Amino acid sequence: MLATIAVIVNTAGSNFSVNGFAACFVGNAGSGMVALSANTNANTAGVTLANLSGSSGTVSINNATWTNANFFSVGSFGSGVLSMSHGTLSTDSLTFAHEAGSTGVATFAVGSTISNAGTLIVGLLGNATVSIDSASTMTTGTTAVASGAASRGQIDVNTTGSALNVNGLLTVASSSGSNGTVNITNGASMNTLGALVAGQSVGSTGTVNLSGAGSNWNCTGALHVAYYDTSTQKLMYAVKPNGGSWSTPVSITNATGVGTYVSMAVDSTNGVGVVYADETNADLLYAYKPAGGGYSSN
Repeated sequence: MLATIAVIVNTAGSNFSVNGFAACFVGNAGSGMVALSANTNANTAGVTLANLSGSSGTVSINNATWTNANFFSVGSFGSGVLSMSHGTLSTDSLTFAHEAGSTGVATFAVGSTISNAGTLIVGLLGNATVSIDSASTMTTGTTAVASGAASRGQIDVNTTGSALNVNGLLTVASSSGSNGTVNITNGASMNTLGALVAGQSVGSTGTVNLSGAGSNWNCTGALHVAYYDTSTQKLMYAVKPNGGSWSTPVSITNATGVGTYVSMAVDSTNGVGVVYADETNADLLYAYKPAGGGYSSN
């Protein structure tokens, strides 16, 4: 029999703690819920919401604080929900919708603060949505939206005072069949150190939308795009420097009919490496462009 377990902490000054090396599972095989409110605190060393297939896990942080040392996973194989209102969350990493078929949903509202020291993944292999609203702020490391094959990921940052601060690279739709979207609306802002938006793998779709007065995306690095041009059947590359305009697209290789599967990364010297498939010859190829130079293929 699957159990339903709820933990409610709502007396000011109370603490919910999971000590030692054991992780906290909220909904392992059944349904689980943890609710913090009224200036309470939680301290954990790893959190998983909805661990097994068919499970569900919900965490609610309302005018309370959760401090986590290690991973925080919302929807491992099941359906995870994380909601915050005027709350504070600190964690070492944050992942939504870890496995295929899983879902992860988060709503951060009413001046909530999220501090993630490591990587943020919104849709690793499943379907995930994260909303940052009502003057809430998330500060995180490298961020991937729709990371794995056939994954779905969306981040919505809405209203003046709401912000997503990415202290690293933002990647949107990086794998075959993935679909990622970031919406910055109604005066909200996003700050990144660079971005890779779609075009990295066949069938991937990545979008960043800015709408509404005062909405802003400040990218202190450059935006890089690698994509397969179906009209010329060539693998192409373009870059948009911070504050500048898009470069004229250039071909990464002179070969045609290659590059329908592609992945890209930027190194610490601003060199751009691209791995792509040659399906005709069943080969995996690599091209590298040093900063200020052209592509060479191997």
